[in-house]
Amino acid sequence: MIILIGCDAVKEALVDYSDSFSDRGDTGFGEFYLKDFGIFASSGERWKIIRRFSLTTLRNFGLGKRSIEERIQEEAQCLTEKFMKDKDAPIDPLYIMRFAVSNVICSVVFGERYDYEDKKFLTLLKYIEDILLLSNSRSGQLLVMFPTIMPYIPGPHQRFFKTIASLKQFIKEMMKTHRDTLDENCPRDFIDCFLIKMEEEKRIQTQNFIRRIYRPRSLIYLLLEQRRQV
Repeated sequence: MIILIGCDAVKEALVDYSDSFSDRGDTGFGEFYLKDFGIFASSGERWKIIRRFSLTTLRNFGLGKRSIEERIQEEAQCLTEKFMKDKDAPIDPLYIMRFAVSNVICSVVFGERYDYEDKKFLTLLKYIEDILLLSNSRSGQLLVMFPTIMPYIPGPHQRFFKTIASLKQFIKEMMKTHRDTLDENCPRDFIDCFLIKMEEEKRIQTQNFIRRIYRPRSLIYLLLEQRRQV
């Protein structure tokens, strides 16, 4: 671990020598389970490629621009209606606010927003919440530190693997639905762009790195990263 102290030192490392300091340390967990895929769990050239694609695609759908205000305004209206509906009963605003923020993300990634009572939507959020909670638990931290041993030891961290598998299956089903209705001339969301990029690499007969990199695993950890930041 390297600790940088002072604005000048941080600027020199992260700006002037960004290529040298952009990689992440190998904890073993990323290679064991994530196979170095995703955005916040990967490193090197693979990370640069998928990060560049993800940022460009998300910006095209309004992330960081005024055009995303329409999605936010729509969700704000639904959030207001939800508060008014439950105004005579005690509520926990934390979860409702999470629903609203997650719905804006879903509208970009999946191309649709969900009702706050939608079972599919609640299942998705439960998967992500469980993964984040397990990752920050004591057994989860031990799993990160000892990824080759902990999978064979019983404990609450075993739920992590089951939840990841369930989330992966959820994403695969969403991608199959999108593939069946895909229009390459009119991408609806992030997944459509994801699939179009895969087909593009097949047609130009490159080394097929997109087919190896852009897979449900990458999309899973994009969702986790966005949810973690929220």
